[in-house]
Amino acid sequence: MPKITPWEDKEAWYVRAERGESVAKMARESRKDPRTLQRGIDDVRRHRTAQEARETLLRESLRRHLEDLLSLLDRAVRIVDPPPVRPDLRFSGVEPPQILELGPVRVGRQGCAFGNVTLEVEQEFIWALLKEHLGRSHEFRLLGRWKKAFLAALNSHLEFREYLVITFRQDLELTLGEDIGQVGTIRPVAMEEVACAMVSRLLSEEPPYELRIEQGEGGEFLVNGLSGGRLSSDERTPQESFRSLLDTLMSSPSALGLVQANRRVIEETDGLREALELVRASYYLPGTCRACRRYGGV
Repeated sequence: MPKITPWEDKEAWYVRAERGESVAKMARESRKDPRTLQRGIDDVRRHRTAQEARETLLRESLRRHLEDLLSLLDRAVRIVDPPPVRPDLRFSGVEPPQILELGPVRVGRQGCAFGNVTLEVEQEFIWALLKEHLGRSHEFRLLGRWKKAFLAALNSHLEFREYLVITFRQDLELTLGEDIGQVGTIRPVAMEEVACAMVSRLLSEEPPYELRIEQGEGGEFLVNGLSGGRLSSDERTPQESFRSLLDTLMSSPSALGLVQANRRVIEETDGLREALELVRASYYLPGTCRACRRYGGV
């Protein structure tokens, strides 16, 4: 049975060969067959070449893994925004939509108000890996605060619309309905036009949403050219009736609450974006995840 050459000897021959020593010289000194030395040197060279190739491959895999995570983070930065100034709430005066799609942001209703918000990127598997890397980090705490402020802003829109319905009923004796032949009726589409114009001005939208109130025929009033309804009294023109009420509504607690909620969500958006952009700008993620732990110690 041939004698097994210790790996330490092969390593020593390889190092000396790399320094330029000849196989023949090392064979004479060690009193071994030159072929044995050459086989040992070749064994070490193949092993080191394979190891270097493996390490290069693993480093490249880790680099691509990090790029995927940072790319997802980049998308999250671009998604994070305050709600639109005038979100499409499909206003009906009864209840908000069950699901509100705001581009890559999905908001769900719980009861009569919005209760949860989810980013599109959170549905991807790699988001879970990103969370494993960052752990209980400052960025995810800020994300939770942003979601809370986002929901508060949307619900402030709903509260303001509900307040409009109540106030129009109490002050102008107008109730929601589609029968414009009925005295004391305002159509939902007209109420939505009024709400959009008021919100636009409250939140300083540029240019502001237009609002035109006009007298129609037979007591009917028009809102932005649409048939709006019919006032219960003809003592004042529709323009006079609406102007007085809208001025009062603009300074109401509900209106001021909407302004405050919008300001808060803008602040939370700026803070979250900055935190995420700082992580992205570092081109590095601390910690590990289930994917990169498969690479071992490289």
